[in-house]
Amino acid sequence: MAAAPDRSNNGFKMGMARLHPSLVLSASYDSYAAQLTADKKAGDVILTVLPGAELELSASRVDFNLHGKASYSRYLGVVSSASTD
Repeated sequence: MAAAPDRSNNGFKMGMARLHPSLVLSASYDSYAAQLTADKKAGDVILTVLPGAELELSASRVDFNLHGKASYSRYLGVVSSASTD
């Protein structure tokens, strides 16, 4: 089993803790984003933003890790304006 990477020198130092921010951006296509009429549907492009952070605190007797993420998705209305938020 491979050893875990040494993260003691990256992130932002905050006292005895380190903060590791992250950001993920993605785009996808949904072929059924909106129902226009009874027999017609519309697809659309979706942009997703996923910011997050990890807080690590290492002391002589305890290690504390806190992870947090949030997600925001936006239908862009590229194919049809009926699918926008």
